[in-house]
Amino acid sequence: MLSTGDHENETRTEYVRLAQYELREELGSGQYGVVRQVRCQRTNKDYAMKIISKRRLMKRSGFLRIPPKRKSAGKSSSGASAYSPLEKVYREIALLKINHANLVKLVDVLDAPGDGMLYMVFELLQNGETLRIPSEEPLSEETARSYFRDTLEGLDYLHYQYIIHRDIKPANLLLDANNNVKISDLGVSVEVEDSYLISGQVGTPAFMSPELLNPEKAETVAPSIVRVYVDLWALGVTLFAFLTGTVPWNDITSIGILNKIMTQSLDFSKM
Repeated sequence: MLSTGDHENETRTEYVRLAQYELREELGSGQYGVVRQVRCQRTNKDYAMKIISKRRLMKRSGFLRIPPKRKSAGKSSSGASAYSPLEKVYREIALLKINHANLVKLVDVLDAPGDGMLYMVFELLQNGETLRIPSEEPLSEETARSYFRDTLEGLDYLHYQYIIHRDIKPANLLLDANNNVKISDLGVSVEVEDSYLISGQVGTPAFMSPELLNPEKAETVAPSIVRVYVDLWALGVTLFAFLTGTVPWNDITSIGILNKIMTQSLDFSKM
């Protein structure tokens, strides 16, 4: 599947090939794999390829042992957390088949039988994250308003499709060449029905809503409202971060952050 190419118009630099893609510089890395910029030989366009080690993903999450039987096809009271890490990746692939201007577009998937790696090819978003926090240079109100509107439109489409993102934050909001926001990382998203309550602490602590942290309280609210709260709360925290460069509730530990979300009022003096 892999080969090496030599191209005169690239000053004879050799690139490793994967199918029709030339693997170029590394854009980022994580505990389960890397993201590389690639060029498609057929179209001569650049993309971002997420390269995931299936075995490492399963091993580090303790899923190589025989799992207990699940009650149903992946769903439980904790939503997306019922899926194994690899299943979450395949769910992300399925969810990314939906198409919207404010969602990252999945271009191709390479998943050969017996191959220990999974390759996901996305549109290349040249301008990266909307904001890295903490930041001493928050966004202007005009820029924050534009990013907020784009994100809201993407979320509105996801909710229309009965999909809850559950991890909205600046790091998952990427910018294209024209600074349009694209929502990424649908791996922890969940598809819900009106009778299905979201629970389970999935997401980033500083952006979690009280409904996720206190499921008993959430049960007193209509499920259709709860599922909107989860993303809209995170979007509100994201807007706060856009304008201040930090999150409204912070602590040195995740437990400390979650406790502050549940017990402390929002301090607008930071804005």
